Amino acid sequence: MKKVLVAAVLSSLISIGSFWLFFVDALVDESVRKTIDAQSELVATLKTLSIELEKKNEQLTELLNSTQEDVHFISDIANNEFHDLTGVTIQSGKIAIDANAVTGLNSAEHCKKRGVLQYQVNFEHPYHKPPKVLPSFTTVDFGHGQDHRLAVKLVSVSKQGFVVDFYTWCDTRMSRAELSWLAVGI
Repeated sequence: MKKVLVAAVLSSLISIGSFWLFFVDALVDESVRKTIDAQSELVATLKTLSIELEKKNEQLTELLNSTQEDVHFISDIANNEFHDLTGVTIQSGKIAIDANAVTGLNSAEHCKKRGVLQYQVNFEHPYHKPPKVLPSFTTVDFGHGQDHRLAVKLVSVSKQGFVVDFYTWCDTRMSRAELSWLAVGI
């Protein structure tokens, strides 16, 4: 009788275990299916958003390019109208010198004469008469520990452009300088 009872209990446990495994397996399958469906939906949503963002980026890039063209166009019109009204033309630009371009600029060794650089600037549009040119330093990056001397001198101004000299003393050490210029004339 004990054997029959043990067999019946084991049979019942196996049946309950089998049912439980089937039930748990069905729950896991349903959970996995729902997770996969949710991930697939998320991937589809992300792809859609990515495409929309790319389109918006293209639209913004086109708008930026168009705006930049408009700014240049308006600037050209303003300059031309100012010129047409007054006959005066204004041009500007920058000149940069640095230690990479001018050997010895950041070292006082082997200094003989330090007229650092002579630079020729050609105007985009020639003037009818030589214009007034105003040079002005906008950036100066000196080394430390020495007196710092840097000067700029207009050597010549013509209808087509001008020549400028940068000067320093031998003990002046610098890594770069930037000069802005403005030319006003007829």
